[in-house]
Amino acid sequence: MESVLPCSYQAGYVLNLSRKIALEMEMSEHILPKTMKEDPINIFRRATSKQEVAFALGFKYNYFLYLIYGNDIESHYTEFNIQKRNGKQRTIAAPDGRLKQLQKNLAAILVRIYKPKYCVKAFIPGSNIVYNASPHLRKKNILKIDLEDFFPSIHFGRVRNLFTAVFNFPIDISTMLARICCYKGALPQGAPTSPIVSNMICLRLDGQLSRLAKDNRCAYTRYADDITLSTNEDNFSKAILREQSPLLLSEKIIEVIEKNNFFKINRYKTRLMVKNDSKFITGVKVNEKINVSRRKYREVRAMLHAVQHFGPELALIEHLAKYDKRCTTSQRGDIFKIIDGKISFISMVRGEGDYLAAKLKVKSAFLKESFGRKINYDNLDILQSSVINTNKYIIVITEGKTDRMYLSLALRILQKRGKFTDLNILFYILPKTAGCGVCKNDLAALNTKGLFLNCSLCKKIYIFDRDIDNQSRYFCKTEHGEVPKYWGNNTWSFILPIPYFRKNIDKAVSIEHFLIDDRLFSLDDDGRRLYFYGEFVQVGEQLVHQNDSSISIKKQKKEFYTIIDDKVMQNKKNIARSKYSLAVDVFDSDYIDDVSLQAFSEIFEIIERIAK
Repeated sequence: MESVLPCSYQAGYVLNLSRKIALEMEMSEHILPKTMKEDPINIFRRATSKQEVAFALGFKYNYFLYLIYGNDIESHYTEFNIQKRNGKQRTIAAPDGRLKQLQKNLAAILVRIYKPKYCVKAFIPGSNIVYNASPHLRKKNILKIDLEDFFPSIHFGRVRNLFTAVFNFPIDISTMLARICCYKGALPQGAPTSPIVSNMICLRLDGQLSRLAKDNRCAYTRYADDITLSTNEDNFSKAILREQSPLLLSEKIIEVIEKNNFFKINRYKTRLMVKNDSKFITGVKVNEKINVSRRKYREVRAMLHAVQHFGPELALIEHLAKYDKRCTTSQRGDIFKIIDGKISFISMVRGEGDYLAAKLKVKSAFLKESFGRKINYDNLDILQSSVINTNKYIIVITEGKTDRMYLSLALRILQKRGKFTDLNILFYILPKTAGCGVCKNDLAALNTKGLFLNCSLCKKIYIFDRDIDNQSRYFCKTEHGEVPKYWGNNTWSFILPIPYFRKNIDKAVSIEHFLIDDRLFSLDDDGRRLYFYGEFVQVGEQLVHQNDSSISIKKQKKEFYTIIDDKVMQNKKNIARSKYSLAVDVFDSDYIDDVSLQAFSEIFEIIERIAK
């Protein structure tokens, strides 16, 4: 489904593109070609003049001076605010393209020179919040200390002194480099140089706290402004913590952080976590294993549920209003961007190949397809991972979303009762592009589609309705009755069995027939219900309801027990309930009666036989 961008958006896009092209043309004139034989790091280290620094950073000297001194350096920045968890605003200062390129080149040199200590986990290639949390796994006591106004506290003078102390630069070169890195007299959040410069500034802090932690049998890590100390001792040493209640840090800790290294401790964010507490470090749970909070997982499930039942637009409005007012502008247009971001976080923490993350990714994928969103199957890596590519998991593909809803609910209830506990099923719906008349060639094509490309080991089972047109394609008749049909590549198909309490039906069985009549024909809030085709009789050229002649349907070639969920007309008004509406009610109630559960069990018995 293609979407047409608003004219204003198109105009803005063209304008930004033209600016980008103009900037690239301007930069190409003033950036030195990458032909220097000597490593820029060596040139930078021994620089004694501004010309040599400009050369090392890849800029022509005159343009280099123009960027730094031609006008106010602050004119190269754009400020915007993002909301923090506490409701306050965080100011981001983003440099323009010209200054940003200069900062990137400087940062690239500094990253190669700076050798971080093991305790530093932020702004390090290959590191993330999981690496920060891991040293504190299963520790009895954890102390978290927050540094207040981390970047703003690293002012111009500290940055200048850094370049003088580390590289022995003359004062004019150190001043120039500090001018490149700073905005309004301090490190800005948003500049490419700020992360590496902040880590270099904290080198002494990390060394002193690491030694203090080691001397007192503690683990120490720092993730930007988040300092964490942990121990397996019953209590922290007095050299770390004077009192637990009220929480009082030791004089030594305060001296190292505030007096020796000129940072300020945020007392309001300093926290002690003891033995029986839920322990989180930079959003990662570290009690028994590296994990995310249950709330995070449930939040994603709730978002997917809202999309499934109310559509992406209403789900986005609800999410932004209730839960996440801090998401970026780029995310606000699409609920799936927010969902994918949260799933990526879960996958990062729990590890690629995690089963829970796999289920979330799969559900997000088929919801995207259900609502006509483009899916990059090549990037749906979880479906191509070792988790799915094993014989422990089964992918069940159904014709419609109501089939998936009923089957997933029935399986969940049955497994709670101790049945089919060995079945690990990922439910998927048949892509809309397949159509309802899928033939052998179509089914083979679906198996080679990117979604199941590398899933040669996992079993794939297609379940189709028992309709009159194409049912024989999807099962085999034997002397023992109907059996699933094998298509090769670990792929089977079968049609819905006839529920034991509906033996009078031999055709046109859909998933709704597995509900007893009281549930099947229940009324929605508007008094609408589903109908059987056989409830209507021919009167003249019309089909009218046998109990109410004012209710009529269009005459079609259908079986007696075919379910009618649309265009049941009364006074020119449709009074039929949709199948989806009924499925939502059943799914939300989290209840299926015992008679229907026994019928659903027949489906899972077939799947179980295939699995074995």
